[in-house]
Amino acid sequence: MRVAIIGAGAAGLTSAEELLRVGIDIVIFERSSLVGGIWNYTTEVESDPLGQVPDEERIHASIYDGLRTNLPRDVMAFDDFPMDTLDEDERRYPGHRTIARYLANYATSRDLVRHIRFDARATECRRHDDAWTVSTGETTERFDGLVVCNGHYSVPHVPDLTGIDEFNGRILHSHNYREPTPFQDRVVALLGTAASGVDLAREIGAVAREVYWSGPMFDSLTDDHRHVGNVTYAPTLERFDGDRLVFGNGEVSGPVDDFVFCTGFHYRFPFLPDIDTSRDWVPRLYREVLSIDLPKLAFIGLPYRVVPFPLCQIQARWLAALWAGHFELPSRDELEAHCSEFIAERSDEADRHFHRKELACWEYLDGFGAEANVCGVAPWRRELIGAIQKHVEANPRGFRDIPFDPPPNHIQAATIVDEPTSAGG
Repeated sequence: MRVAIIGAGAAGLTSAEELLRVGIDIVIFERSSLVGGIWNYTTEVESDPLGQVPDEERIHASIYDGLRTNLPRDVMAFDDFPMDTLDEDERRYPGHRTIARYLANYATSRDLVRHIRFDARATECRRHDDAWTVSTGETTERFDGLVVCNGHYSVPHVPDLTGIDEFNGRILHSHNYREPTPFQDRVVALLGTAASGVDLAREIGAVAREVYWSGPMFDSLTDDHRHVGNVTYAPTLERFDGDRLVFGNGEVSGPVDDFVFCTGFHYRFPFLPDIDTSRDWVPRLYREVLSIDLPKLAFIGLPYRVVPFPLCQIQARWLAALWAGHFELPSRDELEAHCSEFIAERSDEADRHFHRKELACWEYLDGFGAEANVCGVAPWRRELIGAIQKHVEANPRGFRDIPFDPPPNHIQAATIVDEPTSAGG
């Protein structure tokens, strides 16, 4: 069997290792000249600050200079490849450069680089008869299977906001944010309260004159808790009124200079014309990995709000065991029922949150190990994640730099330190 993998980020690399381990030949198509996917920082930004550009012009990474992981390095690491003794950044929550080096070291140590076609952007992947064809614009090649690992943090989601056309200030998406200097002494509004919103509110708040940070999670705050320093925790944004913002509770902001969307990303696979992601999720997948309609098509790493590297590794182990013939899929009727039940369970979720999980999604991950008899989530990792969740809840603003005591059964890498450091990444 010969399989094409799209993308040499974390998902693509662990998929390559697991498939090679069971004797499956692979080729990785990587659009850039580096391994690591979204973890490769660049100062470049796109011509459209909102990121609405054709795929061939897209900058893949959405990394800003000060980004640090929001999960500890010992939790993030792949099994049997700890994230230690890499460089001078020994913090438990390291900067993005450490993660990029970690993935490069992983690729080298597993002898994966020789399987990568660099600067080879997949432009079209199609199923023909009993094979997949992968085209790069210059070549077209046939494979028995296709594994999609291109990530989902590159195509910005920009919601349609009433009155935004009347706003004359600067507008951008966090995808094209790199560092806070351009916002020095300005009045800035941020929309969105997930990871990028949290980080940008902190970074931009350190240099701006005033920040309005808007999101539904602030709707229930009382007036006594809406202002911290120069940051106003504003409720749901209702509309623009010229250079001012009108919020759901009727409050109106002062004049705003800049508006930043921290509103996440779309699921898009422009090279896969047979996959419809118009509703921002991938339909008809078994275990959110395997297509039940297109033979030998898999997606690794679709779920988010997870511990991504170990999740991708477990999914890849399951897929490798399946394609190596170590177990059989359920019947067609059972696969159809699985998809229908899963969609019904998610019916209350907005489409774009279809693949959202909880950090401790043990039932989901245990299902892979039980079906394929492969290694799942180690007990120490479960215990540590539970302790980390409590630590973050107790220290939501400074959890990265407040000393953390791991559970007694967890063995730390010797180089990890827990001393207060700069939040600058």
